[in-house]
Amino acid sequence: MTLLGDGTVLASSSDIFKNGYFFDQKKEKGISHANITQSASVLSWLWSMISGTQSTISTTTPTISKEYDHIVVKMHSPVDIHAYDSEGNHTGPALNATEREKELDAEPGLFEFYDEDIPGSTYTDFGDVKTIILPVGDYTIKGNGTGSGSFTLEASVQNGLGEEEEVVVFAGEVQKGSNIEMEVSSTAEVTNLRLDRDGNGKYERELKPQRKNKPWKHRIIKRFIDRIKHRR
Repeated sequence: MTLLGDGTVLASSSDIFKNGYFFDQKKEKGISHANITQSASVLSWLWSMISGTQSTISTTTPTISKEYDHIVVKMHSPVDIHAYDSEGNHTGPALNATEREKELDAEPGLFEFYDEDIPGSTYTDFGDVKTIILPVGDYTIKGNGTGSGSFTLEASVQNGLGEEEEVVVFAGEVQKGSNIEMEVSSTAEVTNLRLDRDGNGKYERELKPQRKNKPWKHRIIKRFIDRIKHRR
């Protein structure tokens, strides 16, 4: 994970060009790799190139400080995950996907729609791994089972360099229609995860968080690899 990129391509990829151009994507709602040419900053830059005027586009690679913390929530399972802030803004799979399909006259299920209405948030879906990145703050995390199986939910705080602090983990079983819910704070402190397995609107169980320290595991792996290198 890195904050330097457009959601698909890393900013470091621009190193292959002599001249790279950068803008602050967080300041423009709904702009990603797919529609980057619709960005107001990009359009302004294109006009400045034509007209010879100034623009907000920079030729200097932006620096993300180590202190730039953000919350990362990952769901490994057949569960759709959603985040809500205190003002009701939503990030996750679109809540009005059916309406959007009708607007586009698209075949149901042909496109995947998602919301990133929480300012500064991003949502990604790679198979059974869904990730929501949020600015430091307080949020409600909800999930809806899309099939039967086990799930693992991870919440952590990462700094601007992508280094993780202690990771909080929940694990359990879901089926289609199951609901889960928890709260996460600006320090990634979480409440117990409430589980409504049969989807009847009543939470039957509360799962307590487990804690693991990823950097510790990384050090163990690194020592193992170094030991192999010395043997060769």
